[in-house]
Amino acid sequence: VAVTGVQRVLFRSQELFNQAATYQGTNLHDELNHTNIGLTAGVQLQLTPVTALGVDLTHAEEHYGYQPLRNSKADSVTVAVRFDPKGLIKGGASFGFQDYRPDDRSLPGRRGTTAAVNVSYVLLGMTKFGVNYGRGVQSSYDITQPYYVQTGGSLEIGQQLFGPLDVVVRGGLQQLDYRNRAGVIVLFPDRVDHAKTFGGGIGYQLGKDMRIGLD
Repeated sequence: VAVTGVQRVLFRSQELFNQAATYQGTNLHDELNHTNIGLTAGVQLQLTPVTALGVDLTHAEEHYGYQPLRNSKADSVTVAVRFDPKGLIKGGASFGFQDYRPDDRSLPGRRGTTAAVNVSYVLLGMTKFGVNYGRGVQSSYDITQPYYVQTGGSLEIGQQLFGPLDVVVRGGLQQLDYRNRAGVIVLFPDRVDHAKTFGGGIGYQLGKDMRIGLD
C-alpha cells in the first residue's frame, strides 16, 4: 500500500435554467438556479496496481440567488474505490455519510448514507455487465418539499453478436423520498415517487475507442 496523493480542492459550480423553463406551473429558473461552493480534502492509497482507495472530507454550500429558503450546508466523509481501466473490473464505487443542513429551520435536515457506483465487467471478451447505483439528496421543484432522497440503480448487459455488431439491454429502479417544509400546506405529505426505466439498443464498433449506437 502506497500513499499516491494528498489533495485539497476548492470547487465552485453553477446549475442554471432558462428563464422560460417551467414545470407544473413552477418557474425552474427562479426556483433552482444555484451555485455550489466548497472544499474537499483527501488522501489516495494505491492498494494494488489496478486498485486505488480514496478517503475524502467535504464541506459544501448551496446558494440560491432567487430562492434563499433553499440555501443549505453539508459536511460529508466518503470512501471511494477506483479500478484501473486495464483491470477486469472498470469504474469505481464510493460510499459515505452526509450531514445535510438546510438554512431554513422549517425544513428538516438529513443525516444518512450516500453512494455512487459505476462499475463494469467483461466476461470472456464477449459479454459486458454494467452496474450503476446512487443514493443522495436531490433538489425538488416544489418549494413545499424542497428536496428528496433518491435511491436506486440500473443494470446493463451488452452482448457482442458477430464482428463489430453488438446489442444492449438495460433496466433500472429509482425511489424519490420527499421531505416536507413545516408550517405550509403540502398536497402529498407522505410523497414517495418511483421510477422504472427499461430499454435496449444495437451498436457498431468503429474502432478501439468509438462506437455508434441506436437506443
